[in-house]
Amino acid sequence: MPKEEKSYSSPTTPGLMVFFRDYVIEQVCLNVNRKIGPRFWKDGKYWAPKYKREIRGMSNLKKRFGNFDDVLLRSAIIDVVKELNIKSLSATKTINKIERAVKKKYEQKKQHRENLARAKPTVVSIDGFENFAFPDLGAKSKLAKLKEIEEREKED
Repeated sequence: MPKEEKSYSSPTTPGLMVFFRDYVIEQVCLNVNRKIGPRFWKDGKYWAPKYKREIRGMSNLKKRFGNFDDVLLRSAIIDVVKELNIKSLSATKTINKIERAVKKKYEQKKQHRENLARAKPTVVSIDGFENFAFPDLGAKSKLAKLKEIEEREKED
């Protein structure tokens, strides 16, 4: 099994790349308080213990879904946490709620992908000569007048 990469940009700490688990936990914490600062998990009073609780909650969620290797599953989990405004992953009732919602969201995303794959690509053929038209300038430009004068002189 390949090692997981830090492929998510932290929503609270600009420039920091985090693992999927940490990204979801940060989203949960943002649902609690939209104004938390960078590296909030180092705050020993409230956020550090909450972060540890949410890590346990993510492991419970992982037990329900197996691995988080499927990108579509990850996307569904993130969407559900945001849409349902999940503020904690530690309660079993919440995990059950998330599981039901993720299964629905996953099926929707899977169906959407299948529909996109089945859809025929739209190919439009454009004929450059058919659509091309010379602009009507109305009056002659200075350059056209000079060329006309030169042509007359050559004829004489």
